Amino acid sequence: MRRKRINKLIFSFLLGITTCLASEYETVSAVPPSVIFELLALNRDLPTLVKPKYRSPTDLVPSPDGKKIYICEQTAKRIAVFDVASGAVEKRILLPNEVTGCAVAPEEATLYATCSSDLWPNGLVCVVDIASGRVRSRIAVGHGARAPVITPDGEKLFVCNRFDDNVSEIDLAAQQEIRRIEAVREPCCAAITPDGKMLVVGNLLPAELSIDTSTIACNITLIDIAEGDITAHIPLRRGSTSVMGIAVSPDGKYVFATHLIGRFNFVASTVQKGWLHTNNLA
Repeated sequence: MRRKRINKLIFSFLLGITTCLASEYETVSAVPPSVIFELLALNRDLPTLVKPKYRSPTDLVPSPDGKKIYICEQTAKRIAVFDVASGAVEKRILLPNEVTGCAVAPEEATLYATCSSDLWPNGLVCVVDIASGRVRSRIAVGHGARAPVITPDGEKLFVCNRFDDNVSEIDLAAQQEIRRIEAVREPCCAAITPDGKMLVVGNLLPAELSIDTSTIACNITLIDIAEGDITAHIPLRRGSTSVMGIAVSPDGKYVFATHLIGRFNFVASTVQKGWLHTNNLA
């Protein structure tokens, strides 16, 4: 009897979720097929939706005016809106999947959040109305979507599809993907130069074989935004891996990348102080 009651509660909950999801698609005749698989996956995900055990802050982005900070709580599937003046979280925005990154539109009214997880790997960009906290629409992108960045004019959005080894270019007016640009291996972070001409992408892993000990290194990829062409792959120091952060200097002359360096060319017993990996800023 208890099992039947639990199943009935779950069914009622899923029915309610279906109604909520359907309300997001008022302009179309049917709910997208992907919603069915999302509802089935909820059987493993109900505890997170009801009361998340972990928040897992994975990214934070300030608003253009510096008054708010948007904190991506990945496994809690939400974004916390932190008010700088009061020093408190004023609200949380619930998203349909694990949130991996976000970007704020120049007009500060819209938030673009990338979502992807092991449970629902197909990436998407949620277009969020900041005032209401509602997801207005979704844009399909690639596997492992993360690190969204907006051009200064607010016309384009770029998203790293980590496990597809490419970058999605999205027309924000049309709210659809225009093309995908090949990266090197597992693009994980990105930034745009202040003039809006160059997209800088950090590749998490090297593309070489493990036996290529003299050349193995991660690359920073430079992409011409107007043409969509790769202008350079810049290798980092030998043994570099795990490029997790990218920033461009205000004058647009330099790119800063945080990553690890593996001392694979040393016998482990000879590495001083156990430094098999060291942190580095390139």
